[in-house]
Amino acid sequence: VLMNQIKNFRPGVLSNIQLRQLIDEGVVSGFPEDCDIDHSAFDLHLGDKLWVMQGGIKGRRDESYHKELNNHKKKEIGESYILEPGNTYVIEIQEKINYNDLVDLFGFATGRSSIGRLDVLTRLIADYSEFYGALPKPDIIVKRSIKTIDLFVEVTPITMKIKIRKGDSLNQLRL
Repeated sequence: VLMNQIKNFRPGVLSNIQLRQLIDEGVVSGFPEDCDIDHSAFDLHLGDKLWVMQGGIKGRRDESYHKELNNHKKKEIGESYILEPGNTYVIEIQEKINYNDLVDLFGFATGRSSIGRLDVLTRLIADYSEFYGALPKPDIIVKRSIKTIDLFVEVTPITMKIKIRKGDSLNQLRL
């Protein structure tokens, strides 16, 4: 029943009530139950895998980002992990987007304000998206019959070491 209501949302940024409906319906999976949703955005939480990169590598609209990550060594975050200045890291995000029948769902991510004050660059990478900070375009979802996409965050500390833990949030997503 809720899925039909969700399909009838008006265009624009979804409210916290609408976002909670999407989470409750499983459109957004992996979202911790004890986390709040802002007025129009929700935090994305770090998973336990990361990859050290030679620089930023954007996704492609014709393939999953996992294909690119297969060319780099995967590491486990464990208790915590220190990110060194000048290096670029890609970290998996716990949340996933499950499109089901919602092919018109689109979203943009931004870094949390506290991250900018720490002099850290963060950018969301989504499977099948050729743009940083954006979910794939609806035409790609339909063309490839995609049901679920994985999310990643590219992190580059600029001036100081940053200690991260699984579950930390560096970005937020608006749908």
